[in-house]
Amino acid sequence: MRRALLVMSVFCGLMLAVEQSFPIVISGSNHSNALPLSNILRISPLYPGATIGTEFVWAEGKAGRLFQTGNLGGFVNASTGSGLFAESEFAYRCTASFGLFAETSLGLGYLHVFHPREILRQNDEGVYEKAADWGKPCGMLSLCIGAGYDFAKKTRLPIAPFIRYQFFVQTPYFEVLPIGMQSLLHLGVRINWRQG
Repeated sequence: MRRALLVMSVFCGLMLAVEQSFPIVISGSNHSNALPLSNILRISPLYPGATIGTEFVWAEGKAGRLFQTGNLGGFVNASTGSGLFAESEFAYRCTASFGLFAETSLGLGYLHVFHPREILRQNDEGVYEKAADWGKPCGMLSLCIGAGYDFAKKTRLPIAPFIRYQFFVQTPYFEVLPIGMQSLLHLGVRINWRQG
């Protein structure tokens, strides 16, 4: 326990010592179990989700920014199951001088999914009883594309609204199907709360 606290303290200290802004990135999303680029604009039924994260810049130039994300999020899908995730993405963003930007990323993460219905298990007498749903741990691999507008390029507003499509696969999925394909359509904002 002491080692874990020490490692966390050192990590937090290093993050604060780095002279760059760590923006807060917040989004609301709509979840879908679908093939890539299908059901993108589906709004009914709505399966809501939310994500919060930040960014760490690796390199920046006139053409764009290479950065790493750290995200926590989740979604509620009454039809196919809900989930909580923690992920990191390696990303690239190209921003025009007037503020319009496009970005893409590739990420890895941990997804914990929960069944949409109650779980029944057979006891020693052969009777089915309701069982606790502790969920199922999964890995996730994601690919994102997005666009938005960075108001800080032309004004003093440190915000950048965006729309982002995130396709991801989870594994394991079912015994007969090792991967599941899912997507999230995000509407969100990046807030540079501290100018670096």
